[in-house]
Amino acid sequence: MQIGISTANLYPLPIEEALSSLKGLGAEVTEVFVNTVSEVTPSFAALMKARADEAGVAIRSLHSYTSCFEPYLLFSQYERRFLDGLEVFKPIFETAATVGASYVILHGDRDPGHLSTEESVGRFEKLYDLSRTFGVTLLQENVVRFRAGNPDYIRAMRRLLGDKAQFTLDLKQCRRSGIDMLDMIDAMGDAIRHVHVSDATVDRDCLMPGVGNVDFEAVIRALRAVGFDGAMIIELYRHNFDKIDELAAGVAMLRQAIVSA
Repeated sequence: MQIGISTANLYPLPIEEALSSLKGLGAEVTEVFVNTVSEVTPSFAALMKARADEAGVAIRSLHSYTSCFEPYLLFSQYERRFLDGLEVFKPIFETAATVGASYVILHGDRDPGHLSTEESVGRFEKLYDLSRTFGVTLLQENVVRFRAGNPDYIRAMRRLLGDKAQFTLDLKQCRRSGIDMLDMIDAMGDAIRHVHVSDATVDRDCLMPGVGNVDFEAVIRALRAVGFDGAMIIELYRHNFDKIDELAAGVAMLRQAIVSA
């Protein structure tokens, strides 16, 4: 397993500055959370790649700025808007390919949605197929208030899509959805490709790894049991920690947990 840091930790620091800030923190990889349409252009992709290379991290994944309106853009009953949505994603997939990312992360359909499960999953499949034409892979993330926050929807995706159903597991989103993390791991199974990591206490559901009470060795054992060997990405919000150097401690803690698990 690899340990990474998302640029989302440093929002609203501009992406290029966030990437430069990762130097020396011990991360091997990063997830770039693009925040606007001007950040999915060839020139900005080249800038991101250069900054990541200078920081000594590989860009493993791209999280799209479309997260907040994907239900409207891709999963409404208005077919033409969905077709336009496919066009919106082309530069996103192209940017991911340019920076060397393997994955693009999708929040997907809102819960409850306007489409049947079969129609909703079918929309994902079309977008997945488009991602593959650019040499990258679309991953569905479990997110609270979205359909993929429910393990039953995840299982439906696997039943209907087979190998096209691939996932990002987010630990804090399990907590916020009231879903046991092990239930979500069971639902996603060997289709987990990427993990968003955070710690928690009874009072706070998103903290730096090592600060809360999550048993990360148990998490890692559960992931290994389904064959996961991808990147574990620290993904917090800027108010969840004080100093950027604390990210280095989170990376070190996770690396030790991998060794000990």
